[in-house]
Amino acid sequence: MIDLHAYPHQTITITNRHGLDVFIRFNGEVNGRPLALLAHGLSDAHDSDALRAITSALIETGHNVLVWDATHSTNRSGGTLRQATVTAAYQDMADVAAWAAAQPWYHDRFVLAGHSMGAAAALMLASAEPKLISRLILIAPLVSGKLAAKRINFAVRWLWRVSRRLPLPDGSRNVLGYNLLRDGLNYDGQLLAANLEVSTVIIVGDDDKTTPSRESKLLFDVMAPQWRHLVIIPGANHVFGASLADLETAAKTAIWLV
Repeated sequence: MIDLHAYPHQTITITNRHGLDVFIRFNGEVNGRPLALLAHGLSDAHDSDALRAITSALIETGHNVLVWDATHSTNRSGGTLRQATVTAAYQDMADVAAWAAAQPWYHDRFVLAGHSMGAAAALMLASAEPKLISRLILIAPLVSGKLAAKRINFAVRWLWRVSRRLPLPDGSRNVLGYNLLRDGLNYDGQLLAANLEVSTVIIVGDDDKTTPSRESKLLFDVMAPQWRHLVIIPGANHVFGASLADLETAAKTAIWLV
């Protein structure tokens, strides 16, 4: 894995459409390298272990890589986790892409990658602006808000709805607002993927309990055969843990798949 601390980079903070700060890191230099945009998932940050592995893979395949801390997470950007939604993640991505378009290192088409809820946002942007995307890489993607809701215990969902807050299980003081579930029910990745005409690679672990590989297979099944690839990493969980080297290899391979 590349030492990203030593790799040439720039950091900047922009303001999104809601007036919140978004921390951005551009890994690369002003040169002819193609661009890749990479988004993290819920309650994560641009420099988590999984995101660093993917960033390294994209750099090693010849890309400048733009990563950012989404708002309403646990990172350097504004907002609170209680306000996190799929829509907010998508809007941050669209705002970052619009900002990037005015930079000297921008190219007309870029690789777009995302992990978990960041993958949902990436699928939404690729569906809205397919001509901007040269390749889509969905890592452990959130496939459907309704499918995700079914995996939440009914009692937990009921208490969440009543109290409008769901404490995270890690013992922190952060809570998820009920609007995350309500907004998520409007997200249907299968519907978006069925009409997508962008070369897409889905990477998921077969021990992922958060976004199970069986749901990634549902996403894969609705895509046109000429656009789709599915990579399942044995033993890998949602954040890839001990499988980070396999994730990095899969992300490198995703660039070369036709």
